[in-house]
Amino acid sequence: MAIISILLSLFGCGNKPEPGVKGTDGLGKKAVDNESGLVDFTYSYNGSIGGDSYTFRVKKQKDGTALLTYYAMLYNSYGDMEMPVETDLLTVLEDLYHKHHICQWEGFNKINEYVLDGSGFSLYLTFQDGKSMSASGSNTWPDGYGDYLTDLSTLIEPYLEAAREEARRKILERGMEGNLNSVIALFIQRGDSGSDKYDILLRRQSIYDPNIDVQILSESGEFLEPGKYRWYGSLPDEEVCFEQIQELIDKYDILQWYNFDEAAEDPNNKEWFQVSFGYDEDSISANGTRHPEHYDEFRKELLTCIIEMLQTAEQKHPELRSE
Repeated sequence: MAIISILLSLFGCGNKPEPGVKGTDGLGKKAVDNESGLVDFTYSYNGSIGGDSYTFRVKKQKDGTALLTYYAMLYNSYGDMEMPVETDLLTVLEDLYHKHHICQWEGFNKINEYVLDGSGFSLYLTFQDGKSMSASGSNTWPDGYGDYLTDLSTLIEPYLEAAREEARRKILERGMEGNLNSVIALFIQRGDSGSDKYDILLRRQSIYDPNIDVQILSESGEFLEPGKYRWYGSLPDEEVCFEQIQELIDKYDILQWYNFDEAAEDPNNKEWFQVSFGYDEDSISANGTRHPEHYDEFRKELLTCIIEMLQTAEQKHPELRSE
């Protein structure tokens, strides 16, 4: 999903006076465009809770090439992403600077102190003649910001997507490092898909105790007789089926699910799933109502493995079964 485009509906095109808004306006109509050529461009979106914040920068290099650098909290595991881009990207960014009269925003720096949640932005441009301009705001924006963000999103999102895909490719090449330490698996059926619910959390006891929390509502009887089931408590690491689950992850190449997040055309009649397989430094996480390759086979074997493990464990640890 495009990071910038999902924000567009939040911003108006003008900056009407609002209670609690403090700061300085930009230069306004007296501003004059810088025609010397854009050589460095940085845009940041600042989420109030930080989770969806991101920054990207396009900078002309000494050898005449251009480099895109990008960091997004939503893709924290990708770290700092960078890739070379054509210098024409700076030219098009400069075209947007002229089209939307961004020079008028120079010095804009406002905050709405009455808004405790929300978002903000910062923009920084440097030109060939060494001059620069900046603008920033928190829950308040300069005139024309929404229209500018629409054009900026259309232009930059393909590049950001390419940077994310390249970072993902490198992770897939490297693979997960260390041991499988935790398993989160949620399968919630809706509409025509059924009414079963599986809520599973397994962790190594050596890392977190109690390490077992599993709740199942079986309506179909697919794996268990219809009814509600709950297992909660502690199991030694050797009694938790981490090795078998890792074998399934390898068998079905679940690493390819890394950061999968897609919706089916009819999500209200599809099983929603979320899985996260945690390792020492990273995790394989995926969710959605569209199901990735090998979903049905993997789901069946995973749930069979976990349920059989719990049924065996409760014979030795009857206190594990709470319902």
